[in-house]
Amino acid sequence: MEKKQQELLGLEASTIRIGAFNSISKNFLPQLMGNFKKLYPKVSFELLQGETSSIGSWIINDRVDFGFLNHDCVDGVETRPIYHDEMLAVIPNEHKLTAENQVSLKELAQETLILLDEGEFSVALKAFSKKQLEPNIQYKIYDDSAILEMVQQQLGVSIMYSLTLSGVKDKVAVREIKEHPERTVALGWRNWQTMSFASRRFAEFILENIAKIYPEEIQGVRFVG
Repeated sequence: MEKKQQELLGLEASTIRIGAFNSISKNFLPQLMGNFKKLYPKVSFELLQGETSSIGSWIINDRVDFGFLNHDCVDGVETRPIYHDEMLAVIPNEHKLTAENQVSLKELAQETLILLDEGEFSVALKAFSKKQLEPNIQYKIYDDSAILEMVQQQLGVSIMYSLTLSGVKDKVAVREIKEHPERTVALGWRNWQTMSFASRRFAEFILENIAKIYPEEIQGVRFVG
């Protein structure tokens, strides 16, 4: 009982440090953090946004307690897969490719490409390379909203993750890619046993509740388990 009391006191006085990319910060974390604070009102959060390579480095160097990252491209951290996120083609509404239900990587490689900057490991570039294609990359952008605005202005086409595109499909045309490139998003930490009680508890809370936030079907998103 005394140990449990000490843990709860430690949880309520703790700051939980999280690394995440934009789609997680926008679609999942606000509600998860809000619900967790209802249980533990005194807990606080520190949220750092970045891409997978940076988040993996932050975990290893103890800059964050845990983070969301691409399960397939980070070494030196423990991971728990959460969901699969498929990449979709993002095309200006008046573009010729909108006449198709699906587009191929070969077709996209022939267009001006606005590449989503994923750091050292790019799912899109890996997919092009696997097909021995050289995309015509004119822009490399980290910010999702900037990419969407550029596509709207007909500066090129892009390839973005399904979760990012939830709720914006009236602004641009979104099409499946025949090759179905995707990433597995995981929660990662350096060492579960040495992580603070507060961070372990919130990580457990995320794993237990994240799928409940989006119970409806999302094109291209499949939760694990």
